[in-house]
Amino acid sequence: MQPRAALQVSEDVCRQLESGMLFRLQAFANRYISTSNAQMELRISDGSLMIFSNSPDSPSSEDIHTLAEEIYMEMARLASLQQQHTERLRVYMDWADHFVVPEVLDILTREWSVQIRVVHEEGQPMLEMEGTPEAVRKARGPLRGFFTALRSQQGQDGLQRELVHEEMQHVCVFVDQRNISAGCQSLSSGRDCNQRLMIQQFGQVVVGLRDVGHQVVVDNRTSRQHPVWWFWQLFNFEVEFDMTLDRVVHQCARAIRDRENHVVALCTGDGKYLHLARGLAERGFQVEIWCWQRTCHHGYQLLADDPHLPLKLYYLDGFRDRITMARRTAPPRVADLEILEDEQDMARPNEAEEAQGAAVQAMVEAETCALCLSEAATVAFRPCNHQILCRGCAERIAQQFQQNPALQHSPHLGRCFICRTPWDRIDAL
Repeated sequence: MQPRAALQVSEDVCRQLESGMLFRLQAFANRYISTSNAQMELRISDGSLMIFSNSPDSPSSEDIHTLAEEIYMEMARLASLQQQHTERLRVYMDWADHFVVPEVLDILTREWSVQIRVVHEEGQPMLEMEGTPEAVRKARGPLRGFFTALRSQQGQDGLQRELVHEEMQHVCVFVDQRNISAGCQSLSSGRDCNQRLMIQQFGQVVVGLRDVGHQVVVDNRTSRQHPVWWFWQLFNFEVEFDMTLDRVVHQCARAIRDRENHVVALCTGDGKYLHLARGLAERGFQVEIWCWQRTCHHGYQLLADDPHLPLKLYYLDGFRDRITMARRTAPPRVADLEILEDEQDMARPNEAEEAQGAAVQAMVEAETCALCLSEAATVAFRPCNHQILCRGCAERIAQQFQQNPALQHSPHLGRCFICRTPWDRIDAL
């Protein structure tokens, strides 16, 4: 690979590139590859975004110049999607008292992928929307229309019918633990390993007002002794280590008879389950995809846009304040752990959130490995120096590459998980 161009970027843009933007730009740049043998790579190096190709002539110098300009524009567009925008709409006092209740706000947040809450400004209730500029722009008109309709009895009756319809539905929840946990830690400023999922609140958001059937969390890589499984089981999730998500879903789906009122909620953004989502929808199941926007495969949006499929895509980002927490970075004292055990034993149901947060903070003391999500990350890729692997996973990767050197050219395995830079060795910092 030969360097063809260098684009100067700011520190903030570098962090955004490392948090997933670089992967999107790579697909954007591949449009300029004109021959089957040509290859192009984007890498981050010393505050620059470098464009590499395996040929000095393909793409041409003119195409490289055009690509550089388009990459700048695409970076600006992607960066704008990661920004948070807040906007307020005025609502009538009687609306706030009778219709702007938590159940309705959750439905609106779910449908429009923006966080919605009621605030008061000089004694006047206001509906506050927060999300990406694009999401806020899309939600603005429908939300105005929704609240305008509430001024009529017909609109109020329609809202009540929608709430009753949701209460009559049944939902089965299937969670891809690795994808949902990774998305929880992916922020606009980069990866934050201190972020943790609050399992009880996460389940409440997905279930809503509906009756709940099966609740299963699947993960065949994380250690079975990890304390996170205790919490999933505490909040009524079955834990499956041996079967893949698609096998678990198909097994449970065979028992569903009423497909019109039975929702299958797949909590994942992993592209390998696209065929599962499409297959269920084509068979008449009501399918919901719940995921984080930054770890969602674009194929799910294409499925959701298909008017012939009973499939909806919901982003968890609007609920981030409710369903995530930041762990304590300082190790707990022994006395704290002893007090915690007593508090956990005495915790009442309405104290489950505090007990869960305190327990996770006390048990997890280091940044976790991006592969197993259970051991401390102590090993880094070189030359990018992203420290995201534990020693055990690093040794397994190194052994696989020794047995099969061709893996070094893999578009996935041969690159850092964070910045997609090709690595030449893995060792401790």
